[in-house]
Amino acid sequence: MKIIIFGATGMIGKPLVQQSLQLGHEVHAFCRESQKLAGLTHTNLSCIKGDVLNEADVDHALRQVYVVCIVLGSGKRRKSKVRSEGTKTIIAAMKKNGIKRVICQTTLGAGESQGNLNFFWKYIMFGWLLKQVLIDHELQERYIKESGLDWTIVRPGAFTDGEKNRRL
Repeated sequence: MKIIIFGATGMIGKPLVQQSLQLGHEVHAFCRESQKLAGLTHTNLSCIKGDVLNEADVDHALRQVYVVCIVLGSGKRRKSKVRSEGTKTIIAAMKKNGIKRVICQTTLGAGESQGNLNFFWKYIMFGWLLKQVLIDHELQERYIKESGLDWTIVRPGAFTDGEKNRRL
């Protein structure tokens, strides 16, 4: 299957690219800095350099793909709106190109999952320190849910950067 991964060079994006290739998919890795994928070569991998906030870049990248995966991050910038604004750009390009399927990674604590957070995460981290990050995730989810697309939102609680396993 032909898929595109937005955020392909991040801590979630790289493993997603690798696992998608292992599963036999044709992967288009969309990224600002393609050199961050240096060393990762595969006959089914193509790197597409672009800016997720640029409509023309995103529109061009979405030609001839079937599934869109969004794993956008903002690095250490807490006030970035790249997740929500990038997702809005992606949704518009998906509709223009007739692509229906999107899988988007947000965060535990967004939307109705807020009740799953403990006091520290609810009131200290997302209530104060990472408040803008949570707002960006929630806006991203709203755009996805209102898009009319066939969507799946994944809200992981934590990443360990350890070995892959099947435990939930």
